[in-house]
Amino acid sequence: MKFFFIITTSLIPTNFDIRKKEYMTAINKLYLETEKYKDYDKEYIIIENNGKRDTFLNEEFKNMTIVYTENNKKTANKGIKELLDIKYIFDNFDIKDDDFIIKITGRYIVNENSNFLKKLFIKSDKYDCFVKTGSIINHNEKKDIDNFDCYTGLFAIKYKFIKNELAYYLNNHKDFEWVEWIIIAIIHKNIPNDKIKFMKMLDVFIKTIDMNTYNLV
Repeated sequence: MKFFFIITTSLIPTNFDIRKKEYMTAINKLYLETEKYKDYDKEYIIIENNGKRDTFLNEEFKNMTIVYTENNKKTANKGIKELLDIKYIFDNFDIKDDDFIIKITGRYIVNENSNFLKKLFIKSDKYDCFVKTGSIINHNEKKDIDNFDCYTGLFAIKYKFIKNELAYYLNNHKDFEWVEWIIIAIIHKNIPNDKIKFMKMLDVFIKTIDMNTYNLV
């Protein structure tokens, strides 16, 4: 079993220097925390969706694979852009059915001695998915949040449960559709509850809406 960390980034011109600093801080912290688990086979893939070119990612993260796509141009839906990037990884890397896919937003800062990472590695033989249900958004039309919504900034799932499903949903999604609903639908359709580790916390710091402070989620 191998753990593929897919780190999504988008180097847009708006607030570039701030975003660069955030990416460098978060990605370095992720590497520091995950490398505490030295007995596990890991691969780190940073994917950026504004086209092939030289960026600071190649210079700063030589211990990781850097991949560039054109997916930022394909839709206004930011979540779908990320799913397209993940699908690109699926199509171009040798991933086995029982390998874990860990998707993390590149500016999320994992907490010191992250409980999410600890559970992921130590319980990887017991569970097929690690996810936090619910949402930071109050969807009035979704009464049963635990069944219909989840956090997609960080989740982990075995490759065999998502590889074909992701292509189906990308081919059939509506452009306004929330990707959180797509991911939780894939999880509930393919994995029984006793094989899903429902996390109370992702144990990551994310910026608040005002973009000036961080919350531990």
